[in-house]
Amino acid sequence: MKRTIQRVFALLALVVLGVGMLPFAAPASAQTSERCFPETGYCISGEIRQYWETNGGLAVFGYPISFVNQETIEGWTGPVQWFERDRLEDHTAQGQGVLAGRLGAQILEMRGKNVVGI
Repeated sequence: MKRTIQRVFALLALVVLGVGMLPFAAPASAQTSERCFPETGYCISGEIRQYWETNGGLAVFGYPISFVNQETIEGWTGPVQWFERDRLEDHTAQGQGVLAGRLGAQILEMRGKNVVGI
């Protein structure tokens, strides 16, 4: 009986030590460091970087082609960064996160096309 209890405690100690050695992932949060691209000379960071990396990165959006600037778009003013294939708008202050720009709808509006329902 005593030997069985010793074995159980030894096994339990090994399990506790083994679990303690496992790497634990840090909680996901916005990237605070910049990622810079020598191809264009621009960098991405923060919520825009996190969105860019999570939603396809270079293959989907292309390289950044501007700094983050305050722009007014469809009545909203906030931080915006342009990429080769899209514009990312940081709406986190309004609780909406980063959104991809409505470039197609805006081009149609500029051409005088009806974009109701788009």
